[in-house]
Amino acid sequence: MPEINEMGKDDLEKYAKEKFGVDIDKRKKIADLRKQVTDLAGDDGVAQEEEKEAAPMFLRNKLSGRVYPATPFLLKYEEMEPCDENGKLLQST
Repeated sequence: MPEINEMGKDDLEKYAKEKFGVDIDKRKKIADLRKQVTDLAGDDGVAQEEEKEAAPMFLRNKLSGRVYPATPFLLKYEEMEPCDENGKLLQST
């Protein structure tokens, strides 16, 4: 596991984007960036590997049946359900 306090700005930016989907502002001081990423990772400053449910790649509109690429914007809507690229519904666990 990477040590956040040893990362440079580029590494922090890449790590935050890959692990948390957050784009940090590299114009800030390194101490501020490390604090921001530490807050995302957890209290101990060591990046934690989080077990996240895989986000769907495609969404189908329940009303129209149309399939769309999944975006955070579309995931907010109740009428969107996860599916494959052909519109076949994914099994829920």
